[in-house]
Amino acid sequence: MERIKKSRLKKRILWAIVVLILIPVLGLAGFVGYAALTEYNPAEIEDARMLNIKAIEPISLDNFEITTYNIGYCGMDANQDFFMDGGVMSRSSSLEQTETNMNKVIEFVDTIKSDAYFIQEVDESATRSHEMNQIDKLVDALPDYSATFAYNYKANWVPVPLA
Repeated sequence: MERIKKSRLKKRILWAIVVLILIPVLGLAGFVGYAALTEYNPAEIEDARMLNIKAIEPISLDNFEITTYNIGYCGMDANQDFFMDGGVMSRSSSLEQTETNMNKVIEFVDTIKSDAYFIQEVDESATRSHEMNQIDKLVDALPDYSATFAYNYKANWVPVPLA
């Protein structure tokens, strides 16, 4: 009888070990599968959404100004602890800070008065920018400009390194 109890105990311990190993392995496999199935692979040529279409006036190319601006999803202010810079955060600290940063971006763009802007890292509805539609905010802030939008990167979730 004692031998049967020990045998059952050994089997239970073995199953517990197997389960403890299997849970993280299955979790990792599930994550890798999810990431592979939902990965955004843009076509070689992507259609851009046309927004706020304006008539194009003739312009002189002698003094044509273009501004490129990576707004960092309006979450990259001086107080941000971004994981790609050695910190731990992967999103803006708050919606209020994102709005403050967006207002500063708009103020800056408004002072430059370029003929064309190429603005990068603009979020449409993303967790990292607290679901702010930054496209609409920029289009509304620049009513005299035509606008287009296209994704170059789109992920449902970006894992942050543990260390």
